[in-house]
Amino acid sequence: MLSMIMAGGLGLPTEVIRVLNPILMFIMVALSVAVTVLVLMQDGNTNNITGLGGPSSDTDTFYGKRKKLSAESKKKRWTLILSAALLVVSVLYFLFKLN
Repeated sequence: MLSMIMAGGLGLPTEVIRVLNPILMFIMVALSVAVTVLVLMQDGNTNNITGLGGPSSDTDTFYGKRKKLSAESKKKRWTLILSAALLVVSVLYFLFKLN
């Protein structure tokens, strides 16, 4: 299958490929920025070590711990989804670029 694709077996006209390349590149840039922002927004795995001040007060209660875990799990889930989308779009872009 890969040899057929590399030999130009996608069957798409060159006009379509010329239109798709900039669109896919724009999507890749947008997904890259989104993944970078999501990764920078996530907390580290330091278990609430904040230096001399001790743990922060918003995570001392059960509600604070659950709230933080749910927000962090959503960030991690979206990071995985957007990273997978970035992988798919970049593979498509370079497959179209080969033709």
